[in-house]
Parts: sequence; C-alpha cells; structure tokens
Amino acid sequence: MDPFHVRRNAALACQKPIQRSWRLGMLTVAVCGLILAGCGASSAAGQSGSGGLVSTPTPTAPAGGGDSGRRAMKPCPGPEASLDSMAKADLVLTATTPARTGTVPVGGIVQVRLSSASRWRLDSDQGLELLQPAGVLDSSAGICAWDFRARQAGTATIAFTGAPFCEPQQDCPQHVVLVIFTVKVGG
Repeated sequence: MDPFHVRRNAALACQKPIQRSWRLGMLTVAVCGLILAGCGASSAAGQSGSGGLVSTPTPTAPAGGGDSGRRAMKPCPGPEASLDSMAKADLVLTATTPARTGTVPVGGIVQVRLSSASRWRLDSDQGLELLQPAGVLDSSAGICAWDFRARQAGTATIAFTGAPFCEPQQDCPQHVVLVIFTVKVGG
C-alpha cells in the first residue's frame, strides 16, 4: 500500500468511533427528552390542614361539538346565577381566608367561594348540610359558590378538589389542588 492510502485508512479508522459515540449520544438525549416530556408538570406537597398539591392525571375536555364561543366544560357543577340570588351567608370562606378556618353559629349559613379559573368538585362536607343549588357559577364575579347550613355544634370540614380548566384540544397540566376548610360551629 502506498503512504496515501495508509494515512487515509488510519484517518477513517479514527473517525468511526467518534461518529458512533456522537450518534449514541444524540440517541440518548432524544430518548431522555421523550421520557421527560411524558412526565408532565406535576408536583406534590404534603397535605396539611390548609390543603396542598396532589399529583393526579387530569383529563382534558372532550373535543368536538362546536362550542360557539362558550366553554365545552363548566368550572362549577351547578347552574349559572348571581351570588345575590344565594342565601345570606354568616361566614364566607375563600382560598385566601386565613388558615381557611372560620366560626359560625348553629343554624348559620357558610358560603365557600372558589375561583372559576379551575374546575371544582366537592369531596366532603362533614358536619354541614349542603344547600341547593350547589356549585353556582357567577360568571361576572368569576366565582363558584356553595352554601352550607351548620346543623350542630362542633367542628366541620369541607374539602374541594380543583383541576385545571382546559379548553378542548389544549395541553392541560397534570395536577389537582386540594382545598380544605375547617368550620367551628358554636352552640
């Protein structure tokens, strides 16, 4: 073999391991990217008396049906109405109420107001009577509201789960928010 071919063969022999390792590196990066993309955005926090985040898959709204400018899914389970049409509350609780706790007399009305930016579900209302209509949407105020009557003295708990409100064909975060209220019912 002449010196030209010897040098050329030596150069090609050196390039093949570099090309293989580069391809292997790119393949590894692509696989890791796909794995991480499948994880979604989720976080978990410990559940405390004031609620926290819980990692749970959340389905997106069903596609189709032509929404003609209206949401395909509602954030509140009840009818649309004004907060003025609901019972006069002795205690109003919101996600920003300090310690998410309040006091009401026996027979008093407790109203929970949550932002209509999320889709809410009442999980429990231990020690209170849920009044109808429940889960009213006041779209002008951007609020979902529930009324409860305190029937007996003691401590009552109200728990809601809020999921992201996603339009059809829209990416949707994979988390839910747990909101827990504590109501002290006086005698």
